[in-house]
This record gives sequence, C-alpha cells and structure tokens, in this order.
Amino acid sequence: MEKGKIVIFGIGGLIVIVFLFMLVGILPGIKKNLGSTNSVLTVWDFEDLPTVWTEISKAYSAQNPSIKIKYIQKNPTTFENEVINALASGTGPDIWAFKQSWILKHKNKIFPLPEIALRFTKSDFQRIFADVAHVFIIDKQIIALPTAIDTLALYYNKDIFNSENIPNPPQNWDELTEVVKKTTKISPSGKIIRSGIALGTAGNIDNVVDIISALFLQNELTVLDISKEESKSDIRSGNNFGGINALKFYNSFSNSIHKNYSWSAVLPNSIQAFADSKTAMIIGFSKDYEKIIKKNPRLNFGIAPLPQQKDQPIKFNYGIVSGLTVSKNSRNPLEAWRFIVYATTDSNAVKFYLNASNNPPAYRRYVTADFLAPYLEVFKAQILSARTWVQADERVVLMIFQNMIQSIQGSSYNFDGVLGATSKQLEELTNPYIIKPDDKESK
Repeated sequence: MEKGKIVIFGIGGLIVIVFLFMLVGILPGIKKNLGSTNSVLTVWDFEDLPTVWTEISKAYSAQNPSIKIKYIQKNPTTFENEVINALASGTGPDIWAFKQSWILKHKNKIFPLPEIALRFTKSDFQRIFADVAHVFIIDKQIIALPTAIDTLALYYNKDIFNSENIPNPPQNWDELTEVVKKTTKISPSGKIIRSGIALGTAGNIDNVVDIISALFLQNELTVLDISKEESKSDIRSGNNFGGINALKFYNSFSNSIHKNYSWSAVLPNSIQAFADSKTAMIIGFSKDYEKIIKKNPRLNFGIAPLPQQKDQPIKFNYGIVSGLTVSKNSRNPLEAWRFIVYATTDSNAVKFYLNASNNPPAYRRYVTADFLAPYLEVFKAQILSARTWVQADERVVLMIFQNMIQSIQGSSYNFDGVLGATSKQLEELTNPYIIKPDDKESK
C-alpha cells in the first residue's frame, strides 16, 4: 500500500514538474495558451503617415513575435489635448509622438527610459544623436528619443534673384540686407509692392519665435537656461548689447524709415506671400517645403543655409527636435521603450523612417547621408551646429514674443526695457516647472 502511494505521488509530482516546464516554455505545450506574453503596443502620432511606421513595425515584430505595434494617426490640432485627456482618465497610448515644446509641461506624464534594464544610457544617447537633441535629457533622465531634427534655413525666389541679377543667395546678414534693398519694391505712396524678406512683424511671420531665437543665439545669448534651481534668461543682460542688436535688426525690416524696410503687418502670412512671389525671401524649416509646393507647385525657388553673423568663425544654427516617448500609463513600458530604441537607433529602421517621412535626421550617422531627398541637403548640413532652448508652453511663449515685437513698433523704442520684461516673463512662465532641491529630496 505504501509503495502504491509513493508511485502515485511520484507520478503526480512528475506531472506537476512537466506542467511547470511547459508553462514557462522549457517544454513545448500549453505556454502559448495559458502563459502568453504577447503585447500590443499602441502608438499615437500626429504627423507621420501610417505607412511610415508599417515596415518598421513589421521588422520589429519579426524579431520579437510576441510584440505587435498598433499605430494610430491623430489630428495634429487636437493631438495634445487627446493625449492629456486620455492619460488623465488612465487610458491612452503606450507610445506617443513628442514635441520639444512639451518637455517641461508634460514630463510628469512620461515613464522615463529605464537605462539599466535596456542597457541604453545617457552616454549612448549623446554618442548616437546630435547635440541639439540633448534637450530630451532632463532632470538626469531620458524622457524621449529623437526621430528628427529640423533647422531654419533661407528660402529664396530664384526668378526674383535672376531678374535683379543676384547670382547667389546671401551667406551672412550684411549680404542679406543688400539683397533686400535690390529686391524690395515700394510705391511712391510708401506701399510695399514686393517685399525683399518677410521679417519684422509679430502676427504674419511663420516661425517668428524660432527666427528671433536664432538671432539671439547667434549673438551668443542664452534665451533660457533651465539647468539651475531657477530658470534664467540673459537676452537683456548679454554681452555687447547682443539682445538689443538682435531685436533692433529684426525690427528694422518693418520700420518704414529704416533702410531695411521691406515688410508690414498688412501683408499676407509669410509662407503665402512667398508662394505668391510677393516676397523674395522667407526663413523656414524643412516642413515648410511641402506647404509652399502645395500653394504653388510652379514656384521656382531655392534653399540656402541660415545667414550667419559676418566674420563669425563658428556657425550658430537653430533646430527643433521631434521624438517618441512612453506614457506613464503604459502597461508594458519596458517593451515600449525597447521598440523606441530600435526605431531610433537601428540603422536600417532609421534609414527607412527618414526615407518614408522626408524628415532630416537626429541620428549623427546620417547627417551626411546621400539617400535623403535633395531639398533636405541644407537642413541636414546644419544639424550638428544647431542650438535650441526649452519652452515651457509654446502658445504662451508665442504671445510673449509677439508682445515683445509689438512693444517696439511705432514711436516707442525702449529695447532694453522690452527685453527686460520679456526675460522676466519667460523666467516666471518656466520656474514652476523647475525641480527644486526640496522637490528632489521628496521624490
């Protein structure tokens, strides 16, 4: 009897062991049905078409059969609010497209990249991506990985240049003002018939914050430093009156008594004016290329590097970064980050993404690549020399900059006072987002 019990218990124990081995996958059997590790990672985006991510997702799933990627393209005008509302309700995507201007106000909605678990560190980030992308490292954490870096460049109308016998686009701001004189046409009554360049106003200039920021940065000013306990802007107190020089220069193009006068607030939006050949030059990003083409497919135009300060040995360009991040609500943040690392660092995945999206690269290895669309040549050549700054809220920053520009129109030219007020407003807007030492200790 005792021997029979031993046999029964032995068989039962063997069955349990076999079952456990099958459950964890050491032996084939029921793991697929009972112990499934399959995950569906949901990606929300507002810019790239689904076809951009289809092949990348397929390639990743082929290497990781338990992971499926579900890509959902959202309306760009409502995307931010959709993400905020979804996360507030405890739902939302695992992965979402992330703009540079969202770093401060949305960093608390993010599950930071787990460096140890993924064996991907801040040193790896800095080695792989261009310097301007380092804004995605904040509070000593990686909160997003970059997919693209766009830079400001000079768009110019070739037909206007040819008709005025201008052989080449200007390389510095002094040369640009000479081109403006030749290309601007003003009626005897003072009406601008054709603008030399769209600069100087607040409401009808696309990329106005970025353009003025570029001028500040080229004057070696810090628009906003968020690395300390309190944010600090030196656009007023910079060396050699750099802030005043930058603001005066921008203002000169809308000042009717200045030799640079070529633009006014009554003219159409700058991209529309360029598409209609009502201005010879505008400053824009690569994303503006398609907008111009859609408005006027027959427009004969070229793209040149962003003009620099004359005799400045070091180039200062301006860039903005786009990327992907992981939601704090994700049920599988480790796998979500693993997919993002693949999509942004695997050479084949990155190459496919850049070709499919027509975006300039964030990946250092491809800033000299020859497989990108020809019109991107200028933009990608500026990536390594690009600088930027982190905005707390792009809508509020736009209003602050527009108020700054409008405050120096007409009879009031208190540039120092206006810059001082702007600096204070930027600092006050940003300080609530800065983590103080007490906050760090409480975490």
